[in-house]
Amino acid sequence: SLIQYRYTNDVPNAAVAAKKISQESLDVIESIILKKRMTSDIEILSECDYRFYYEIIKSSQDIINLAITISLKPIRMQVIRILYSLGEYKDVVIENDLLLYKALAKRDSEESRKIMKNRVDTIKSILLENALIKDNQLYFDEVQEAAEEKQI
Repeated sequence: SLIQYRYTNDVPNAAVAAKKISQESLDVIESIILKKRMTSDIEILSECDYRFYYEIIKSSQDIINLAITISLKPIRMQVIRILYSLGEYKDVVIENDLLLYKALAKRDSEESRKIMKNRVDTIKSILLENALIKDNQLYFDEVQEAAEEKQI
């Protein structure tokens, strides 16, 4: 699954990126966070989140994971769109962005790893608590309908 991929790759890559990240990439990440704060448009938020991950993976200098990240962009973007469409999680994500940015700027590998793991845990939790599971499949577009039915 994409979540397992993120645990296996994004978490350790955040630790490596902390040692190798350039000031230019830190500046890009900072501008992404500012842009996310100023919008509520799901498409812009999704693109910003993808760019955030891309900068971290690029900074880790793992060419294989960078290629995989690029190839998984449509799937990552869809998951991010789902996340933002489920409710008011923007502030939670931005708070995590800031924590990770600060750890990367301090070149703190262990803290960067912990924060990225927390990020993946949080996203997984949000998605699962809002998903409708039916026939071993996750459905998000039916969640609202199911919630409305329970209230009747």
